[in-house]
Amino acid sequence: MNWKGKQSVSYRTMDDDLLRFIIGMPKGAGNLLVELLQSVDKNDNCLQVSLSSIIKENGWDQGNTSRHLSKLKREGVVKDVFDIHGVKRLMINPALVWSTRRDKLRFAVLMYETGSHEKAVEHKRFEDSLVAHIDPKTGEITGNYQDREESLIKALAAAIGSGCEEPA
Repeated sequence: MNWKGKQSVSYRTMDDDLLRFIIGMPKGAGNLLVELLQSVDKNDNCLQVSLSSIIKENGWDQGNTSRHLSKLKREGVVKDVFDIHGVKRLMINPALVWSTRRDKLRFAVLMYETGSHEKAVEHKRFEDSLVAHIDPKTGEITGNYQDREESLIKALAAAIGSGCEEPA
């Protein structure tokens, strides 16, 4: 018998906006979303199998599924992004539904917003240097880190440790 410890348990969390959207969506779009949720990587919310394999496995019509996927894309539930290897994948919006740890959520949101892992890395480094959340589209500060003081102390400690002189 294979017993899993508590550490292997993962939870999927949804935003209220997604729940409202699900209530009003057509049944086919809802079925597609459920299948996508079951096939995404929990670390980055990206689909790990081809859409055609999901269509074939479920015996769905290609045209209807494409229409439902277009609706999900228009509503901002899913989007095409480039993963860490530069492969184009379908990603479920992590601002609406996620399975990753909270400390990885901001990066996943940035990956979704910028459309690629590489751009998300660059933007996250930029945010870390400013110790603030910056909207990747507008450049506006959209929020500060909750642990801003702790991050500033760590940044100062790193600067002091790297040879910078301590202020008098």
